[in-house]
Amino acid sequence: MATPSLAMIPSGYKASKVYSVLPESGVGDFDFTRATTATRVNSSGLIEEMAINVPRLEYPLIDGVVNGCPSLILEPQRTNLIPYSESINNWMQERVTVTVDSVISPQGNMSADKINIDSTATATHQAYIGPFTNTVGNVCVSGFFKKGEYEWVHIGSGTATSKAFFNLNNGTIGEKSQDVVSSNIIDYGNGWYRCISVVNVSTTSNFWEFGMAIEDGERIINGTPESGGFYAWGIQVEDASSYATSYIKTNGSAVTRNAETCTGAGDASTFNDSEGVLFANVKYFTETDSFNRSITISNNTINNRLQITLLANGELLVLYQDGSGIQTIQTTNKPTQFNKVALSYGSNSLRFYLNGIEIENVLGNFSSMNSLKTLRLDNTISEDFYGSTKEIAYYDTSLTDLELETLTSWTSFSDMANGQQYSII
Repeated sequence: MATPSLAMIPSGYKASKVYSVLPESGVGDFDFTRATTATRVNSSGLIEEMAINVPRLEYPLIDGVVNGCPSLILEPQRTNLIPYSESINNWMQERVTVTVDSVISPQGNMSADKINIDSTATATHQAYIGPFTNTVGNVCVSGFFKKGEYEWVHIGSGTATSKAFFNLNNGTIGEKSQDVVSSNIIDYGNGWYRCISVVNVSTTSNFWEFGMAIEDGERIINGTPESGGFYAWGIQVEDASSYATSYIKTNGSAVTRNAETCTGAGDASTFNDSEGVLFANVKYFTETDSFNRSITISNNTINNRLQITLLANGELLVLYQDGSGIQTIQTTNKPTQFNKVALSYGSNSLRFYLNGIEIENVLGNFSSMNSLKTLRLDNTISEDFYGSTKEIAYYDTSLTDLELETLTSWTSFSDMANGQQYSII
């Protein structure tokens, strides 16, 4: 197989730069921006804060253990409305007490609090905080929790009827949640789980509750409860959001993490106007979005471009636009898993390969592009890419069908399972 003229496999970075392994001249390196700090999962499986404009190479967690190489993550702007994300003792406490700094948190230090039940009977036991001013619509609420004497916890809204239940013993979502758009639970190791609930709210002011439950669907309300509690850290409420993003620390007020951009790789000598292949191994953070999310090679206009895009409706699309018009191919896929996508173009055909399978081969007479000169994780004017990137490569010559199949295939069952972040039992 030909050697790519540009290849980015996330490994090297510095402030404002993501390095590509090819070309060696450095012309393929990406420019990176983020005007605030942000967090990632590091090689030890711990949550770590990265400085302003420093890219985040996040390591994958499978069953709470780092397994595999890192990927570059890019996220939109989000605000954590919770003013004290790690200090539960600053919250309102409803028949509970809080023991501060009682266990090691997912950050690796002694900073997680314990929410303990008191002896009051016939009442709900929880910590709650609010009200917050939020947009009417979807709000994503999340927190890191660890089992204590109680293994069930609930996340809910005090001004709505939503309740989501999570089992911290086996890492499962309760089946008796109510008025919740979606829920998720992620194993962060050492007994910690990130519990996530997306709620559709009809008011602009809401309280948010975190408390004990006897079992699935049953908060502790009646009778005298047993002593004990559970551990909590890293609570987050993201406004106008249908999915959780990386943890945003707060200490006294809401905090905003700014959006990230990654652009500017390559030059006119890197790309071939007549033929080539754009390849990406990526996943998106959501199955549908408010906007399309794109990876593009262009002349910095939308009139000449190669593009891989997650459409707002959840379909995956590849696009070729030259001076004579636009040709698109799209398919339904699972965008929240890693997909290997290749768009091959030449004078006589346009081929789209996905995970080792040819999706479509469009025959025709395609004119050459006009002065391709840059690879960007957007579509040159908007549609910023948000997701995880394991690899992006560009070949300045066409590849055969066998080469495209090989390029987009998994090399083994374990490679596929790890790539899709599945557990192997």
